[in-house]
Order: sequence, then structure tokens, then C-alpha cells
Amino acid sequence: MHSANGFEAPANGNVRFRNIFTISLASGTIDHVVNNIGEAATADAVLPRTVTNLP
Repeated sequence: MHSANGFEAPANGNVRFRNIFTISLASGTIDHVVNNIGEAATADAVLPRTVTNLP
């Protein structure tokens, strides 16, 4: 399985994210946490990839 983003949302001043994360638990890859921001989550490194504040 492959996903470009764990979360996607409109890019405007009314949309904010705080302390969100993605993690790959089995196989596959998530390239970014949200809207092309954040590190990739892969099955090779089962670690949460976090975005603390956006924007």
C-alpha cells in the first residue's frame, strides 16, 4: 500500500492541525503526514512521524 499523505485538507487560514501523526504498522509507505509536509512513515522504521503545528 502507498499513500502520498496521511491527511489532506484545504490550504487556507481556517484549517489548522496540531500534533497529528502517521505511522506504518505493517507494510507500505505514507510519504508525508499532511499536505506534503512531514517525514515518510515506512515499515522499515515503525516510528510515528509527527507534525506539531500547521500552519
